Amino acid sequence: MDKWYVIGQGSSFDSDMDYSEIAIDFFNRGDSNDIKVYYNFFKSKAIKYFSEFLDFYNMEDIENYITHNTPYDVENMSSNFVIHFDTFKQKYSIEDIQTRFDEYMENWSFEYSSVEDYLETSDFNDLSENKKIRAMRSFEDSKYRATKRFILLIVQTFDFLSKILCFLDIERRDMSTQAILRLNLGGKLSIIANHTGWFAFNSYMFALVNNVYLLGVPSGISTYDGIVACPYYFFSHDLNHTDDIIDAYGRPDQMEKILTIYENIHKGDYIKQEKEVLIFSLWYHVHESVQRVDSTVVYPNSFAIADDEFHNYLDVFDYINPKIRKDILNNFEAIYGWLDKINRTVDVSRSDIPRFLNNITLKVTTSDILKFLQNDTDSGVVESNEEDLETWRTDPRKLRVYVMIWYGYYQISSMMSSLK
Repeated sequence: MDKWYVIGQGSSFDSDMDYSEIAIDFFNRGDSNDIKVYYNFFKSKAIKYFSEFLDFYNMEDIENYITHNTPYDVENMSSNFVIHFDTFKQKYSIEDIQTRFDEYMENWSFEYSSVEDYLETSDFNDLSENKKIRAMRSFEDSKYRATKRFILLIVQTFDFLSKILCFLDIERRDMSTQAILRLNLGGKLSIIANHTGWFAFNSYMFALVNNVYLLGVPSGISTYDGIVACPYYFFSHDLNHTDDIIDAYGRPDQMEKILTIYENIHKGDYIKQEKEVLIFSLWYHVHESVQRVDSTVVYPNSFAIADDEFHNYLDVFDYINPKIRKDILNNFEAIYGWLDKINRTVDVSRSDIPRFLNNITLKVTTSDILKFLQNDTDSGVVESNEEDLETWRTDPRKLRVYVMIWYGYYQISSMMSSLK
C-alpha cells in the first residue's frame, strides 16, 4: 500500500499513525477484519488503563509518587486530583470499580457481536434486484446504528476510566452525552489511548481529512495548552475542541478544502521540514484557530500564538532549513506585507474575541526578522534596547518558532484563498 500520507524520514509528526489507520478502516470500510482489529486494539488499551488505575488505587503514598514521577509542575495543576483520593476510596471499594469496569467490557462484547451479526447476514445475492436494494439499505442502516452504539460505548468506557484516574465521582456528568450528539450528526469519534493523550500533527490531520475526529485520553497527568491536569479534564478539553472543529469544518465543502491542501502538501515538491511546517500550520488553522464565542463559531482572519504558549512548540522547529530560509527571503515582501496588512486591519480592542486573538500586535518587527534570516547561523541574536522586546529578540529558539509558524500560515492561507 502506498502510504503517501506519511512524511517519513523519522518525522515525529507520524507518531501513532496506527490509531488513525485503524479508525479510518473501521469507519470508512468496516469489514469483519477491520471491526475485529478495532475491537481488540481498544479492548487491550482499556484493560491497560484500568490496570494503571489499580496501581494508583493500591498506593499508600500516591502524592509522593505523583510528585517524584511526573515530569510536570504538579503544584500548578488546574485540579489537584490527589485531594480527592481518600474520599474516592471511602466511597468506592475496589470491588465496586471492578464490577463497573467488567460491565463495560461485557457490553463491548455484546455490541461487537451485534456489528458482526449484521456483517454475517449481508449476502443478498439470492434476492431480486428490488429486494436486494431494500435489503442493502436496511443492512447499512442497521450496521450504522450498531456501529454508533459500539463507538459510543467505547467513548463511555474511556470517560469512566478518565474519571477514576482523576478519583472523581463516577456518577459525574457523562461526557458521552456530548458524544451522542456528535455521533447523531455523523461525527466519527475515535480515542487516542497512548497514555499521554497527545496526537502527532500529521496523524491527526490524516484522520481528520478522512472524517474521523481523534480524542486524546491520557492515563495519568498530562498537559494541554500549558495546563497540567489529570485525564478527565484533558478528555473534556479535547471533546470541546472537537465540537468546534465539527461545527466549522464538518460540512463536505469545508472538509474538501482541507483534504485538497493536505494532499497538495504531501504530493508537492517539499522537503521533510517544509511538510512539517505546512502540516503543523494546517493543523493549527483547524484545531486552534476556531473559537466559540457565545455559542457562535468565530473564524479569525489572522494567526497568533500568545507568548505563554510558545513553550509548546519550541521543540517542533529546532532550526530553519536553508531552503526555507531562502524561500522566506525571496518572498519576504509578500509574506510580511500580508502579515502587516492583517495586523493593521484586525481590531485588537474587541472584547468578545478570545484571548489569543488579542495577541495580534507584532512582538518582533519585520526588520528584526529580516536581520535574523540574513544571519548565516541559526543562533544569531538581534540587538535591542527596548525592554518589552528583550526576551523575544535575545531568544533564537522563539524567533525560529515565530518565523516558521508565520511562514507556514502564510502558505496555508494562500492555499485556502486559491480554493475559494
